[in-house]
Amino acid sequence: MTYSAYADVLQIALASISKEDFMDLIQGDKRAALTKWKRYGPVFPGRQDRNAVLFPGKIDGKYALLHRPTSEETRNIAITFADSLEPPWPNHYETIIRTRPDMWDSERVGAGAQVLKTRHGWLLIYHGVGLRRGRRNYMLGAALLDMKDPRRVLSRSSEPIFIPLKDYELYGWAPMVVFANGAIVKGKDATELVEDGDEIIIYYGGGDHVIGVACAKLSDLLPSSA
Repeated sequence: MTYSAYADVLQIALASISKEDFMDLIQGDKRAALTKWKRYGPVFPGRQDRNAVLFPGKIDGKYALLHRPTSEETRNIAITFADSLEPPWPNHYETIIRTRPDMWDSERVGAGAQVLKTRHGWLLIYHGVGLRRGRRNYMLGAALLDMKDPRRVLSRSSEPIFIPLKDYELYGWAPMVVFANGAIVKGKDATELVEDGDEIIIYYGGGDHVIGVACAKLSDLLPSSA
């Protein structure tokens, strides 16, 4: 599990728990299960960073992490590789998805839901911030990353795939916000290949005060332009 850890700066941290102990958190002895988490600590100690997403398996023998290091006003998606989950990770990253002037994701971008394996490449549902009808919105888009080299972006949504529309998305602690936090494929395991007709279920935050769920077929989400 990747999460935000507050200290002198907002950092990324890692923790893990076995599937059995995690299930006990839901339906068993919660107090005992809470002690079973392994905390790895900050991934990049002292560096302001957010929106961390681990790939579901090693790529060319290495762990891969999408994240958004903050450097002054820069808000882009980067990738870092490491031999081990144990921190600190290498203090090197490569920016792979940048903001695009005069488009829906012109202000900032960040990973949210974990990547999904498709025959087209890794599907990343990410958030972008930009102007829509003259107002600042958090919206969702999709990008496809090369399966063997996820540093390579194959295509990217020219328009958002999901926008704030409902009252609970338009109003709240942070208005005009939809923010993806997770995605699963209906009826499939996380390691299985997602087919074009499969239904993807997206869990998202609305207005920074509610949790919502939305569904769409993979074929409806695939970006058609780079």
